[in-house]
Amino acid sequence: MPGIKETVRRILISILESGGATYVSIARWSPRLCAVCGFEGRFKPYGGYYIRPDAQCPSCGSLERHRLLKLFFDSGEMLKKEADWLHFAPEAAVRSFVEPMAKKYVTADLFEQNVDYAWNIEAVECDDEAFDVILCSHVLEHVKTEIALGELFRLLRPDGLAILMVPICEGLERSYSNPGITAADARWAHFQQPDHDRIIGRDFRDMVRTAGFELTEVVAEGEQAVVNGLVMGERIFLARKAA
Repeated sequence: MPGIKETVRRILISILESGGATYVSIARWSPRLCAVCGFEGRFKPYGGYYIRPDAQCPSCGSLERHRLLKLFFDSGEMLKKEADWLHFAPEAAVRSFVEPMAKKYVTADLFEQNVDYAWNIEAVECDDEAFDVILCSHVLEHVKTEIALGELFRLLRPDGLAILMVPICEGLERSYSNPGITAADARWAHFQQPDHDRIIGRDFRDMVRTAGFELTEVVAEGEQAVVNGLVMGERIFLARKAA
């Protein structure tokens, strides 16, 4: 005879499945390791349009992309020491390990209050070649991507690095946007969030190169992705401004 907790769990699963969802139970013996704070154990579900099981660290709140960035930074590859950083839309989990490594650390967001500048990434009120490194994670899908990439190129010094992350749809050859979709519920259906400007496809790479960057990529894969609770195949795009 199942207990109350198990009965409630079964009811919730039944409700989810009646709406077309598929419930997947991850075994309790499958702990994750948070690269940001060192927590070991099970992560929490997270998501809006898609709910991802085992995604958020219950200790520091980091998500898969935050932990992938931390692992990349820990590797020390391609990162300058004594660099001036610009961080767009800084997430607390990422800021915790980025700020200490920067010589100068500047934050910007058009809408958030706890940043240094209310800069519009499509038209940044800042001098040319002001930064060595720019970190821009899950911002470019909210704006006119090509325009924003041009601004990032302008802001970087020669041999500067833009560290970019976007929710890319690799099955989509060209990014999808539709200015005629304005209602919030319709934007959920078309773009998975009402504040997304587009679904980014494989042509993101062309946009980066057209802006003037040299492009390389870091991929979440293998055992490291499993242990650290990453999205298998998620990418960091490293856009270098030639010296």
